[in-house]
Amino acid sequence: MENFTQKPGETAREYAQRYLLYQIINLNFEPGQKISDVEISKELNISRTPVREAVNQLCQNGFIHNVKRKGLYCVQISREELVDLLELRQVLEDYCYCKCADKATKEDIDQLNGYIDSFLALPQEEQLANHEKYDIQFHLMTAEMTGSQRLIKYINEIETCLLIVRKNLKNSGRKAEVVELSWLLHRNIVKAMEAKDKELLMEL
Repeated sequence: MENFTQKPGETAREYAQRYLLYQIINLNFEPGQKISDVEISKELNISRTPVREAVNQLCQNGFIHNVKRKGLYCVQISREELVDLLELRQVLEDYCYCKCADKATKEDIDQLNGYIDSFLALPQEEQLANHEKYDIQFHLMTAEMTGSQRLIKYINEIETCLLIVRKNLKNSGRKAEVVELSWLLHRNIVKAMEAKDKELLMEL
């Protein structure tokens, strides 16, 4: 588990937000669990004000639900919300990849290929354990290549929500196959970007 101390230059709100998001993503707060800003402030030894500010931001991002007259609850993503997230991610990724086809330099393509190579060089056990983290970073790297801060923000929030869902699912016996196919797809995406083949990118 990450050792939670306030980093140099990090505000109390940023510290609280990093802590809360870590607890949510790693299921230390279970979906639907009530969250107390008083307890969080005591845990982090900071005042309630930055904790409330962090909570408000995570409410806006969809990771915490503020239920009127009941309190704060960890996000619990329904099947309908999951379908919406997956459809929205598909739209954003299609847009992102097409923008990358227009903007990506040779250095960008080399960076993506190098990142894929670094993941595939890991032992299979490490690949299975770290797939989600590497996968999110791949999508963020492509978003950063577009130069759109808003797109980076949206993709980061969607991928984080989907990470919570993934961690709630039991591992299937086919995870190794899923991981292998996922990174083969990433490689094909980069090839299509390099070829500036938008039609193929929309099909992948």
